[in-house]
Amino acid sequence: MSKKNIPTHDPQTGELNPYYEELTGEPNPLMEQQKAYVEYYNKEYFDKKKQPTQQEYEHVELILTEASAHGLRAEVEEYAKKFINARYDYVQSFQMAYNDWVK
Repeated sequence: MSKKNIPTHDPQTGELNPYYEELTGEPNPLMEQQKAYVEYYNKEYFDKKKQPTQQEYEHVELILTEASAHGLRAEVEEYAKKFINARYDYVQSFQMAYNDWVK
């Protein structure tokens, strides 16, 4: 079987062929492209710590005021921090935390 017949990836799922290097003796050429894309994506979207705007702070304060009415402000704040650390949007983190606690 020649090297040209060995696929670099699964055409249906797009996953890289884990046996490519073993079968051809060369690294999968798509592996470097994938690594470069992941590095670019992480740099562009995750490495930048975006500071919330004044409007976002005000929106969060409204969410926390509503949570306080239910006696759950501290719980919502703590839970929202977990979402923020998981890279969710600032306001979305508080909204999801509120929705989880106030049902």
